[in-house]
Amino acid sequence: MLMAWILLALATCAGSSFIAARYTRARVERERLTAEIEDPRDSQIRELLIAAKVARENALRAKADESSSSEELVQVRDRIRTLEKTAADANADLETMQVRLEELLGERNQLEEQLADLGRDKERLRNRAQELEMELSMGKAGDLLDPVLQAN
Repeated sequence: MLMAWILLALATCAGSSFIAARYTRARVERERLTAEIEDPRDSQIRELLIAAKVARENALRAKADESSSSEELVQVRDRIRTLEKTAADANADLETMQVRLEELLGERNQLEEQLADLGRDKERLRNRAQELEMELSMGKAGDLLDPVLQAN
């Protein structure tokens, strides 16, 4: 009985293979006939329509990219103007700071000159004070020799 089942399975496989081969052959034959009946200009027309559709899609993408690029260009120009204005403001601030620095350096030099003059005046006055003290002490030294003044 097992042998009968095996033979039946083989026969079923062979039959299904035969049917599949006939179906495939008929389909290929039908496509070949359709291709022979069809005008080659129809194929060219279909190819051209597909090419036109692809070209339209590419053109739309290019326009979208162009408008995006234009918007980016406008934004970049605005940013450049802003940065140029900021740079001009910074340069103006730098110039005013340089002028102020020069003024402060001039004031500092004047103050240093005044300080040097005051130092010289101080030294001259100290020397004068020492001279006066010396004269005063010399003036009193004569009185110290007097015995009446020494008793007091």
